[in-house]
Amino acid sequence: MLLLTAGLPTLLVGGAFWAAMQHRDPGGAFTGDLQRVATSGYALVVDDVDRLLRDDAPFVRVGDTRLRLTAESGGAPAFLGIAPAADVERYLADVPLVAVSSIDLGTGALPVTGNLRPGTVAPEQLPGRQGFWLKSGTGTLAWNPSELRDTRYSLVVMNPAGQPGVRLESTASVLPGWLNQATWAC
Repeated sequence: MLLLTAGLPTLLVGGAFWAAMQHRDPGGAFTGDLQRVATSGYALVVDDVDRLLRDDAPFVRVGDTRLRLTAESGGAPAFLGIAPAADVERYLADVPLVAVSSIDLGTGALPVTGNLRPGTVAPEQLPGRQGFWLKSGTGTLAWNPSELRDTRYSLVVMNPAGQPGVRLESTASVLPGWLNQATWAC
């Protein structure tokens, strides 16, 4: 009876992990489109990425999980960068933008909740010319969120030319390196 009590939950967890593994793409990632977001401002910003992940997708902050974002604005690759939140706040002070507050996980396009922050100035320099980015890319950005756990850092998505009018089409991919090991350990 003791073996059954301990073994049955382990079997159920292993079965759930195995079922989840069947929904990965050929590269091993779970991918979902984010809801399209448009603003007449200059940027889309997640002020505190670690808090957003902790609240909306805590499993992404575990071990060697990789998070990859792809983004286009108006059919061209968008600039994506992560940086200390204080640096982003200084760079985009009084710049009109949309601040993302949450992303809901589910089926279909993942809903994005954001608030318009009005401003009166354009960014002083192009985003790619800033020296404070921890990671940045045009079209794609990948990183391991556990490396920045408990750090206040921001995600910025902009037109690489620093122009207003961001129409964002984006995809998020999560590659949980721990899933295979956890599944077979159960």
